[in-house]
Amino acid sequence: MNDVVEDMTILERVDEYENALAVGRGCIAHICELNRLQNEAIDDEDWSRQDEIMDRILKTPYSVEVRTGWCNAYRQLSAEDIEEIKFTLAGGGPAVRLIAKIEHVNGWMEIGEVELQVQDWFLPWRVLPVGNDTAKVLEWFVQMFPVTEGY
Repeated sequence: MNDVVEDMTILERVDEYENALAVGRGCIAHICELNRLQNEAIDDEDWSRQDEIMDRILKTPYSVEVRTGWCNAYRQLSAEDIEEIKFTLAGGGPAVRLIAKIEHVNGWMEIGEVELQVQDWFLPWRVLPVGNDTAKVLEWFVQMFPVTEGY
């Protein structure tokens, strides 16, 4: 997905990435908790709590950036040009980011592969493997951001 991420699995270098793994798992736990709280607020039909939780969701990443592919330099960018979305969840060392691949199907944007990546000082980015349930929650998190509204 991202050419800066080395192929070696992080699980082969647990000692070097101990701090990055801890911060990455903390970011996952935070996102899972937001998902749980939002689901409870929806079940309770508590609209003000849903708004509060949505505010917390939108304030979670340090930054949200989009990457586009090659396109005509004289044409204004549109949502169809977005290929990836990057969420910076923790900065410095260790750092954590979430990269979501965007797929365009019949004029609609869909979230494709989502990777959680971690890094520590002087070490390359590594993908932190997650299970299917966690991957679904990370995809939910990406869907909460209205990245196409600016186009």
